[in-house]
Amino acid sequence: IYTDARGFPQTEFNAALPWSKMIVLNPGVQTESVIATSLSGRLNCSIVNAQGQPVVTSSTTSIMATCTR
Repeated sequence: IYTDARGFPQTEFNAALPWSKMIVLNPGVQTESVIATSLSGRLNCSIVNAQGQPVVTSSTTSIMATCTR
């Protein structure tokens, strides 16, 4: 589940790992989030800015990873 450009949650099912998606948020959208779950894999997540620098990182290496800003 991730925040789309309009600030609404979107879901992708059965995404192959490593998964990434580039979203350019509309003006006024302030919440950035990624929630990933897996039945067997170990996950981490991050949100990066336009320069490619991480702004939020989760390195729990568990079956669920959450990044929100």
